[in-house]
Amino acid sequence: MRAALERLVQWVRDVHGALGTADPPSWKPDRLEYDVKLAATTPDGRAVGLAAYPGRFGEFDWYSFDQLGPGDRVPEREPAATTRSLVPINVRFRGMPNSRWWHFERGSMNLADVKADRSELAKLVLIDFMLVHGNDWFVVPFTQEVGTLCRVEAVLVHDVFGDTTLVPAANAQTGPPTERWSLFSATAQGTAGTADYFVLPPSAPSATQNGERLEEVRFLRDEMLNSAWGSSTPSRTGWDRRGRGTSARWRSRPCTRPSSTTRHRP
Repeated sequence: MRAALERLVQWVRDVHGALGTADPPSWKPDRLEYDVKLAATTPDGRAVGLAAYPGRFGEFDWYSFDQLGPGDRVPEREPAATTRSLVPINVRFRGMPNSRWWHFERGSMNLADVKADRSELAKLVLIDFMLVHGNDWFVVPFTQEVGTLCRVEAVLVHDVFGDTTLVPAANAQTGPPTERWSLFSATAQGTAGTADYFVLPPSAPSATQNGERLEEVRFLRDEMLNSAWGSSTPSRTGWDRRGRGTSARWRSRPCTRPSSTTRHRP
């Protein structure tokens, strides 16, 4: 028995490190969360650090990472470059105006009924795109491995007239970084610009399966008392959304006695 306990203690040390009474180095007690930082190699071969900021439920999406500093170049770690030829397709979404004349759209989604305030600029831009410029956008399928960084060097468009047009990046124009338009780019801390690559973490795909909630624990900060509160709500096995458990449903069923008449097959 003693030998088994010693092996267990050694396994815990190998996996979790030395356990003590102090907080882990990555724990931030003032915010009741962990400080996560990653090391990565940019597409141009520079070693950079990425600061991660998880979401409300602990998930990490592409916008959860910020670049820390410009980074140093690592010659022995050259990234792989690929070239692909693809056929773009038109952007399609529910409620999109039909491109053909005298063709009525389905009334499942009424874009004209969307209420937007003057301060909701993102909603106004989205409505303008869906109603006016939706048929001018195209989608090009691209596959990227999770846990990698990717940068688009150039986009060449071959039209039906045989001409080739170079499409530059929208944020590659000259001018202040705050006046450039960029999407799906990581923020570069310490500068007013963004990084020139896209981060695809393993937790970004929507294929992650989440099981039933067993227990919900919420931590609340009280700024007036300078303290924190913890609230735990356990879930009971077999309970549905209406609050009636499986055992309660079984108990509510009336018991039926067996009939005294017994039939025999001749």
